[in-house]
Amino acid sequence: VIFMQYAGWFILIFPVGWWYRRRKPKQYGLTLSSKPLKFYLIAGVVLFAFSELPTQILTLLNSTYSLGEQIAWREAIYQISWNNLEFWLLMAVGSFGLIPILEELFYRGYVQTRLQEDLGAPTAILATAALFAFSHGQYYFLNTYNMGTLATISFSSIAYGYLFYRTRSLLVTIIPHILINIPVKGDFQWVLPVVMLFICVLAWKEIYK
Repeated sequence: VIFMQYAGWFILIFPVGWWYRRRKPKQYGLTLSSKPLKFYLIAGVVLFAFSELPTQILTLLNSTYSLGEQIAWREAIYQISWNNLEFWLLMAVGSFGLIPILEELFYRGYVQTRLQEDLGAPTAILATAALFAFSHGQYYFLNTYNMGTLATISFSSIAYGYLFYRTRSLLVTIIPHILINIPVKGDFQWVLPVVMLFICVLAWKEIYK
């Protein structure tokens, strides 16, 4: 269903974009641009560490002190046993395998690109970040956790949009999107933020620049 939802958009987007503006796939970010693959892999990991650290800290706080209830289907997912193939197949389709590619292609690849043509890069980045954040209807419960999550999604989406604007390749945003969507629990919830902070310290010059 998710695949067909986005495919439905692009059945129109690709041919109309080519016909009206002669826009090729690489203009949607489907390219490595002029950089080697290694650059995008490293940049994607650094982007993940920097932009998603607030999200991980919020998740860690929520696991220690409940910051509010979540929508029923999210609660149900985390009650499923993680020790079976079905869970990881479900999450691969609905979380870290398919979703990052489709969402990045639509939001950064199409929406941001299209808005930038008429409104300029800053407006396009901010507007796309807002659209992306508020497309997550599962966080519409008014409590500390959900409002905090929308704020951290907005922050990371602005960072994603800026890096896409600078590189013009979706690979640099797909990588952190995959990494943040991989479910973690237990000790990994404590280890991951420490690793992310360590990466930020190592790459602080690149992040600042």
